[in-house]
Amino acid sequence: MRVLGIAGCFHEVHGAPTPKLQAIQAALERRGCAPADALVIGDSDSDYVAAKAAGLAFLLRRTPLNHELQRRHGGMQCEDFRDETS
Repeated sequence: MRVLGIAGCFHEVHGAPTPKLQAIQAALERRGCAPADALVIGDSDSDYVAAKAAGLAFLLRRTPLNHELQRRHGGMQCEDFRDETS
């Protein structure tokens, strides 16, 4: 994120070992944020599933490894955070 110059666009960033749904729910609670006011950005099926389970919008970061998810996910997608398509 720092390399891309987008670190200031994020309130929190989470990864293993915390389960994704748990991390999402904890972040929402800490910030007093409704799911409708939050966005999960991810590149894996588990990111997508956790976002949907929590009721959040999902932005898929396309990679060479997630072509199947790209086909299934009908929402927002981007490659490098500068080239968004919906």
